[in-house]
Amino acid sequence: MKLNTFLLIAAILYAVFGLGGLFAPALLYGPMGITLDAGGQLMARTGSAAVVGLAVMLWLARSVENAAAVRAILLGNVVYIAVEVVILLINLISGAMSTAGLPGVIVDALLGVGFGYYYLQSGKPATA
Repeated sequence: MKLNTFLLIAAILYAVFGLGGLFAPALLYGPMGITLDAGGQLMARTGSAAVVGLAVMLWLARSVENAAAVRAILLGNVVYIAVEVVILLINLISGAMSTAGLPGVIVDALLGVGFGYYYLQSGKPATA
């Protein structure tokens, strides 16, 4: 699969789940056994707004020709997903999230592997 295709798929997935969490957090997280009070909905919406921003970034990154910028975007997503998967697994193991959330964890992990693969394939390390 070409990098542009992967970025398109990732952008669509981020947009779907980001918009779901932004506009209907209880509906998105309810099936996973997660109940949200007003503060929980606030935090879910705040995090989802960031995911929508990542979706836009990935969508636009498909046409970026600067290799260092693309590497930075890929590495940033590797870090984001690695931290997110650890948090999700901790909550899954502790019972704070039901096994209905496992498919989402798997999708996130697969995206993380994809971002890592393309990062490693892209050459020189990203620098500031």
